[in-house]
Amino acid sequence: MDTRELKAEFRLHSDGDPWGTTMAFWFAVAGEMYVRGIPIPDAWRYRPSPLGAKDPDAFETEICEQAGDETLAAFGALLNRYAGFLKRAGKDY
Repeated sequence: MDTRELKAEFRLHSDGDPWGTTMAFWFAVAGEMYVRGIPIPDAWRYRPSPLGAKDPDAFETEICEQAGDETLAAFGALLNRYAGFLKRAGKDY
């Protein structure tokens, strides 16, 4: 799965809550990166849950498991920028 496909999945699963959708995918990306040992940028301020880095029941987890390392990092960087945009637009919570 490449970045283009991840973006398509993101759009497909957007439900009118851009902040919630962004966070769900971003946490899935960071969790998968953590499990694989891929460096996670400090700016993301990611900390894995004590219950595990990944939510096995979340569909975002399965999507991220299918992506390569570089794709995950690139998509995570894209989500980081989008989250910043949403926050500046007052669409976070």
